[in-house]
Amino acid sequence: MQHLNERHYRATRARIHIFRAVLESLEAYPDDDLSETLRRDRVESVRNQLHELESELVSSVAGTPRLPPAPTRFRPDVATRA
Repeated sequence: MQHLNERHYRATRARIHIFRAVLESLEAYPDDDLSETLRRDRVESVRNQLHELESELVSSVAGTPRLPPAPTRFRPDVATRA
């Protein structure tokens, strides 16, 4: 069971890195083709998902929050993977 929890922890950390990179990109390079409302909704959606993942990560380590560091630079190859 511990192995599965560690796998889940690593997968969640990886998703957090991806969502942070996407959020950074959305905030740094707004899409001019979107209305301000749609852009704001998209950013808020990514923020909410990031918050949920971070909360999940904290609760999964039973009181020992080990959040990954914020990405130091945007990596489009990571942010665009499905």
